[in-house]
Amino acid sequence: MLDEAALGAAMLESVRLWRKNQNAEALQILDEWIARAERENEIDWVNIVCGQASMIADQMDDIRLVQLYNEKVLSRDGETTYDQAMAHYSLAKAMFRHGEIDLARQHAAKSYALVAHPTRDEDRGLLELLVKSWPEISNWKA
Repeated sequence: MLDEAALGAAMLESVRLWRKNQNAEALQILDEWIARAERENEIDWVNIVCGQASMIADQMDDIRLVQLYNEKVLSRDGETTYDQAMAHYSLAKAMFRHGEIDLARQHAAKSYALVAHPTRDEDRGLLELLVKSWPEISNWKA
């Protein structure tokens, strides 16, 4: 079982480093915790830490790393619908920015399909964000 206090401290440290534009160092800390969580089969923690790493990679405009972190989430059994939807949203956002329109639309549509009938506040929030970002999203094919 992961030491949640130590993981929380590591995540805060990565944010501190990110704010100082020390992105490589921030991601190194997160990568170590992702590896630990994977070894211990702590899927929820893999998803959480990958989400933070993906946000940093996105701020760096490194689509390769955005894909790496989000594909880790999408490749695992046991992730929540919301985790999958967020991973698809993150990929769509980065791919649109990089001109990969067809793939971006596919990821956006998959995210939309996962939260189209929201039951939780998180789902509703992501659905609103998707529709605000891409008003025509309901017509796209996943």
